Parts: sequence; C-alpha cells; structure tokens
Amino acid sequence: MKIINFSSLGLSNKYRRNNIIYELIQKPGYEEIGECWECTSYAKDKDGYCKIKVDNKNQRLHRLIYTIYHNKFPDEFLVCHKCDNPSCINPEHLFIGSALDNSKDRDLKNRTSRVGNKGNCKGEKNGRAKLTQKDVLYIKKLLESGNTCRLVAKLFNVNSSTIERIKNNKRWLCLKEVG
Repeated sequence: MKIINFSSLGLSNKYRRNNIIYELIQKPGYEEIGECWECTSYAKDKDGYCKIKVDNKNQRLHRLIYTIYHNKFPDEFLVCHKCDNPSCINPEHLFIGSALDNSKDRDLKNRTSRVGNKGNCKGEKNGRAKLTQKDVLYIKKLLESGNTCRLVAKLFNVNSSTIERIKNNKRWLCLKEVG
C-alpha cells in the first residue's frame, strides 16, 4: 500500500476548512495495479468510482485528486480516466473533458455498449453484459438438449426473454462467427 502525501500540496482554504486533507491523510491507501493507483481506502459507488464526503455531499474521489494535483476546479467538466479504471486515483491518468470528449474516448477505445455505434461492443465486451461467451455456448447446449428458456434463465439469473433471444439468434450474434 502506498501513501499519498497530501499535506505537502498547496491547497485552497476550501479543502483545509473541510478537513478533507486530514481525512485523505488518515485513509490514503491505494494499491498499484500496473500503472494505476487503485483506491483501497474508500467505498465505491455503483459505477466503481471511489467516493468521499465534501460539505456533507458525496463526491467522486478522482475529481478531488485531480483538483488537488492540478490546482484546477473542473466544475462544468468531467474528470476522465485515460486508463478506463474508475477506481484509479493516479493523477497522471486523469484529464478534463466534456461529456462529448468522454463519449469520443469511449468510442475510440471500443468500450461503447450502445447499438448502432461504429465500435458496437459485442458479447461480454459490452459493459452491461451479464453473461460470458462461455455461458452463452452452454445455454445453447442446454436449449438444444430440451431445457426450457424459463429453467435456463433461472440457472443464469437472467430474464427468460434474454434466453429466448439467444435461442432465436436475436442476441449474441457474434457467436455465429465463432462456431
């Protein structure tokens, strides 16, 4: 675990007044995973971003880290990750961008899950996928051997309509290319 020395940074009174620096010094843990500094000392929100309370409001920690290290306050902008790791707090991996910049970055890296985009994410590369390619191949075998969509759906904790779409080749079309 590494320690980030926040106390040596020249910070605005807003952060001193709210004891954020003290809190960051008390819980400064992160784990180096490759070049990412993955935060281990704060809870994560539903999207995987670490959160911290500022003025009794939850704020995403990577925004605060960016603000502290770069002395910029990106209120109207997003703080994006070059590494695409939401729990990374390495200031070198953070950059300011608009929502459009963030969408373009997502599309260029082929991380989009919206149908119709050039980089349409297929199968388990889709961030919203609940099934893996291996799961779907097994589902197809279960269906071929006479199991009902409802039973298979219960086994994989998905809606039966998902299994029906797989059965009728309306979903996971990329598997046709594989085998």
